[in-house]
Amino acid sequence: METITFTDLLAKVGVSCKDSRIVRGISDDSREVEQDMLFVAIKATAMKKEHILEALTKGAVVLCEKQPFADANIYEAASLKQKLILLLDTLYGRYEACQCIAVSGTNGKTSVASYIAQLLYMQKARVMVIGTGFVKGETISFETSNTTPGLIALAKYFDIARQKQITHIVMEVSSHAIAQERIARIRFDAVVFTNITADHLDYHITKTHYRFTKFKLANYLKKSGVIIYNADYEYMLPLVHMQSHRCVSYGLGAAHIPIEHVVLSESNIRFSLQGYKIRAHLLGLMNVYNVAAALTFMRINDVEYERLQEDVEKLRAVKGRLEVVYQGKFQVWIDYAHTAAALKEVLSFAKQVAKGRVISIVGCGGNRDVKKRPIMAEIAAKYSDVAIYTSDNPRFERVCDILKDMHAERFLNACVFEHRYYAIKHAVKIAQNSDIIVITGKGSEAFTSIYGKQYPCNDATWVKKLLDQGGETWK
Repeated sequence: METITFTDLLAKVGVSCKDSRIVRGISDDSREVEQDMLFVAIKATAMKKEHILEALTKGAVVLCEKQPFADANIYEAASLKQKLILLLDTLYGRYEACQCIAVSGTNGKTSVASYIAQLLYMQKARVMVIGTGFVKGETISFETSNTTPGLIALAKYFDIARQKQITHIVMEVSSHAIAQERIARIRFDAVVFTNITADHLDYHITKTHYRFTKFKLANYLKKSGVIIYNADYEYMLPLVHMQSHRCVSYGLGAAHIPIEHVVLSESNIRFSLQGYKIRAHLLGLMNVYNVAAALTFMRINDVEYERLQEDVEKLRAVKGRLEVVYQGKFQVWIDYAHTAAALKEVLSFAKQVAKGRVISIVGCGGNRDVKKRPIMAEIAAKYSDVAIYTSDNPRFERVCDILKDMHAERFLNACVFEHRYYAIKHAVKIAQNSDIIVITGKGSEAFTSIYGKQYPCNDATWVKKLLDQGGETWK
């Protein structure tokens, strides 16, 4: 971060200020403001009088488009959203001495980002991962609230990357982040598209708008940047046709990097890429695609297949992403699947490899796409021997209303438990030899959101507690 006074910083955006204090940072959240910081009131919540007062009380300077009341430490600037980028560039600078990789898609973002990061670590790279709920790297660990942090937070993380001499930043990019221009200051060396099915239709309204919002990520590529995409999804073709950038595809069908000879088991995946045999201790066809995406990126960066064959066997699953948390008389899998496509993928795979029954635990989040609820319930009933419907971040809706929207009563193999713990308890209780319990929707999340409050809720912890009580051995 540069050493600069409020006078000089605000002068960059045409604001006259005679404050010689050194700026200690920029924030748009009054709760995070500290002494001698610039509080930028852009968001609707930030512009509220009480939040501006909070920032002033803490000793900050406030910048907003319209002064809510008279105060010597409040300044005005028109078109503040555009000027914020200049303020961030001036204070934090742009860190361009690293390779920046964006991973986007409806499903698979976290896994692909993790696999790329793991493979880069094996190449002795210094990596920062900006992912769902976290920012991690060597001696770096932060918790975040979004898949992709906001514009100001990203500026701070990139500044930390510069200080730590990070060589690669691997970043999950959500459709919300693209639509809200949170990545406006970043130019990527590579963009990896996993898939684009349907999600967040409460925000994007239509599948077409959602898809083309994702496609806009390509606008943030460097001129020399490359797009990596899954060619097995026909809806990716418009993206390719619109691009002047280099595009490299992977897939089971016609692709630059063809996937062949796929073998799935309950312990690993095996396949070939351009004649080279690949084996990873991961599960499911989705992970075949995820690994292929990561390997395609590494090949573009001139890593030899012979080296990748060795490294890929060391890959470890992301917590809560098709993770086997118990393996004994029966198995327990935890997966983040919260879309219809992802749920179908994981349950159909479980059905394929299970020697016994498939017992699924499925919920739908509150204040989100209502239309997908009966579809999710139908998929669970179709691909499970026992489907258990329960809560999944109800937010500001009643669990009973969400479950009513799922129409569980349609299925003879379904049952309902409003409390997620008791849904898992029932699954463990009825599990028999060789069954697979698949707990979906929350992955490794540690809390559930109920009427604005966060309550402890972790699927793996509850499974461990229940199995320990039953005398089982925890994996």
